[in-house]
Amino acid sequence: MTKQKILVANWKANPLTTDEAKIIGKGIIKKAKKFSSVQTIVCPTFIHIESVAKLQKTKTIEIGSQDTYMGSVGAHTGEVTTDMLSHAGVSHVILGHSERRAMGETEQDVSQKLRSVLDKKMKAILCIGELQRDKDARYLIFIHDQLVHSLGDITKKDLSSIIIAYEPVWAIGRTEAEAMKGADMYEMVIFIQRIINDAFGKEAVKKVKILYGGSVTADNAEEILRDGHVDGFLVGRQSLYPENFGEIMAIMNDEK
Repeated sequence: MTKQKILVANWKANPLTTDEAKIIGKGIIKKAKKFSSVQTIVCPTFIHIESVAKLQKTKTIEIGSQDTYMGSVGAHTGEVTTDMLSHAGVSHVILGHSERRAMGETEQDVSQKLRSVLDKKMKAILCIGELQRDKDARYLIFIHDQLVHSLGDITKKDLSSIIIAYEPVWAIGRTEAEAMKGADMYEMVIFIQRIINDAFGKEAVKKVKILYGGSVTADNAEEILRDGHVDGFLVGRQSLYPENFGEIMAIMNDEK
């Protein structure tokens, strides 16, 4: 039996209107019905979550959120809590995205949000990634510390509800030619697995799925899947175009 791959659509601050969100959502759902080996998680903006969630007509589509607030419902002006997201039908939450970190989100913030998401029985898509690479490989220390600190309040039994999305910031928003190559991604997969092994033991490594994010297109998806040995992708720009996104789904569905 083919191992199910994971494809996350991060719409970021798009589209402008609810009608546009529904059109994109319907297009993705139509594509997803064809590919049983791909679990697609659509992450709209907060304002579009419920509208897109109501469109669900296939088991291969789930609804995610791009962020959360770690506190409970109450006097937290401007925040959207995990309670609210769970009630709205959200099953997955993206945490620690590089764009959130660039706005000042700390490892402690990510760790607290992660605990909140897991306590609500949702799954977390935990983003890690370096700003740039250096010839002395100091970026590996950065990745190690980022992951270890984010998982600081996590137990071994929590790991099956955590998906790690490696997104090197230097590769985001670039052309597919500038994206990470599969062989290089495989080295990062091994490195991440080693961190998990050191923190939680050998058996824990099998519980954690690892995604790649950073300029993923239909032109490079197959090579990264094959040579990178990843469990799927976190996709930004291409997820706003159902035809393009569907091409990535088809490649993932065929990959053994």
